Amino acid sequence: MSSNHHDGNDVQRERAETASIRLAAIIESSDDAIISKDLNGIITSWNRGAEKVFGYSEQEAIGKPMQMLIAPERANEEVEILARIRRGERVDHFETVRIRKDGKLIDVSATISPLKDGSGKIIGASKIARDITERNRAEEALRASEARLRTVTDNARVGLVMVNRERRYTFANATYAEILGLTSSNLVGQRVGDVLAPLYEEQIRPHLDRAFAGERVAYELHRSTSGVNHYYTVKYEPTKVNGSVSLVVVVITDITEQKQAEEKIHQLNSELEERVIQRTAQLEAANKELEAFSYSVSHDLRAPLRAVNGFAGIVLEDFSPQLPEEGKRYLERIRNGGQRMGELIDDLLAFSHLSRQSVNRQTVDTTKLVQNVFDELKPQRDDRRIEIKVGELPACHGDPALLKQVWVNLISNAIKYSRGREPAIVEIGCTHENGENIYFVRDNGAGFDMQYANKLFGVFQRLHRNDEFEGTGVGLAIVQRIVHRHGGRVWAKAKVNEGATFYFTLEGENKS
Repeated sequence: MSSNHHDGNDVQRERAETASIRLAAIIESSDDAIISKDLNGIITSWNRGAEKVFGYSEQEAIGKPMQMLIAPERANEEVEILARIRRGERVDHFETVRIRKDGKLIDVSATISPLKDGSGKIIGASKIARDITERNRAEEALRASEARLRTVTDNARVGLVMVNRERRYTFANATYAEILGLTSSNLVGQRVGDVLAPLYEEQIRPHLDRAFAGERVAYELHRSTSGVNHYYTVKYEPTKVNGSVSLVVVVITDITEQKQAEEKIHQLNSELEERVIQRTAQLEAANKELEAFSYSVSHDLRAPLRAVNGFAGIVLEDFSPQLPEEGKRYLERIRNGGQRMGELIDDLLAFSHLSRQSVNRQTVDTTKLVQNVFDELKPQRDDRRIEIKVGELPACHGDPALLKQVWVNLISNAIKYSRGREPAIVEIGCTHENGENIYFVRDNGAGFDMQYANKLFGVFQRLHRNDEFEGTGVGLAIVQRIVHRHGGRVWAKAKVNEGATFYFTLEGENKS
């Protein structure tokens, strides 16, 4: 035999050995279990992957039957596999359950192939097995999650679908099909244009195009079924993957009840407005009748009152020497009562006149107005020691004549009810709270008990006796009516013998 022939055999043997070494290295480094067994099911090889998957070392496994990895109730699986191997069949991706050394059951996926000798005779089987326990758990969890999602979405009163770039449904719940009146909710894989023709081209496609361009789209949808109106909001939400819109989520929400409630509220508001208009007209008519009656009564009382006062004065002047002292006292009381009644009538007429007087709004210099009031009230304070304190008074927006009455009544009351104080102190100012100017008049006079404060602004309501402080009890009622006609508020705080403070605001006043 030539040396060349021997060299060729050596090269082939060397290559075979190298391939065998590589194969062994691959087998040993694999994480999958690679196992060989004979036709009786006895293990003949066992790699590290098998040790990792099943827990047995190579020494513990080789020479042992494969049945040690199989639960008794699955013993027939090994018998059937060996029968197929003897027939030369290959078993692909066979999924089953096996037992680890620690007794733990694991899910495995195995491929088993016949193992032949050099003459082609089947002498056993090689098996590659992979632990798929975690994969199966993940798949089961995913299936459970999908089932829960399907349950939630199918029972939700919200239509939900997903559409891919090919305009095919990748998800659709039952409510979506119900809303659109579709006979089947099995839409996955179908083209939107086929399902919703002929509406697709005119109404749906433009919105989808905008959504796939990255725009969020929202609009209202109206459908009428058997004469019943239904209203929905439709939203298209683009979903991006790697910066590109791959899916559009479409959400349809039934707002029929909301629309019906809005229509009902609108109807009720219309009815309420009509009732308010009617009641307002009735109230205005009643107020006008009352004002006319009040004015007529007050006006008609003046003539007899003048007669009573006049004749009582004549009797006192012309017949005074002939009258007994008691008679003179009675006539004086008649005259005083008549004069007081005249003052009450005048105040009542002034109060009644406020309802008919229009409000001529303009910018009012409050500081100047208050100074004019002090000038007019000078006779009331000539013979008294009164300290007047006037703070900053912002301009306001209102009727100058009416606002002057407010200041006259409040300041004159402060002067009157501080009588007897040495010195009497009257303070006028303004505070700024919650975006509005609050004007006030404060004195250190008689004050009043706050439990009777609700009576302050009533007509003819007085908290002091006539012999203490003169007055008819109409001034504060006039103040309140004027302030209310300006859209403002008026209130007071006081303590007995410690003075009182009256506050008021005006709607539309200058605010900073």
